[in-house]
Amino acid sequence: MKKFATLLLCFIFLFSCKNSIKKPENLLSENAMVSILEDIYLHKQQSYLIETEANAIDLSKIDAQIILKHNSTVVQFKESFHYYVLQPEIYNEILQDVRNNLESKLPESERIKRVEERKSIPKN
Repeated sequence: MKKFATLLLCFIFLFSCKNSIKKPENLLSENAMVSILEDIYLHKQQSYLIETEANAIDLSKIDAQIILKHNSTVVQFKESFHYYVLQPEIYNEILQDVRNNLESKLPESERIKRVEERKSIPKN
């Protein structure tokens, strides 16, 4: 009976650890996610320079406009974002691409400085 219980627990454990992340039907490509996240980041950086209390900027509406500009829907973006966040290897690549694209827009001296700073940070 002990062997059966142990075998049953092992069986349940193996099947419960199955990857249950369902890929959305309208999953945005990794490149599309990079483009959208890059634009959202750029806009949010600009909004920090504006006095938000005076203008009462609704960032969620602006994010939605950015998503629509990329021929996507907010629902499609949210589902894709959720999927990629639960796939850390892929999401990390997306974020690295966003960072690289944003850094490519910097002046050469600033870009080199940031790359050097990253190299000096010890990896865990």
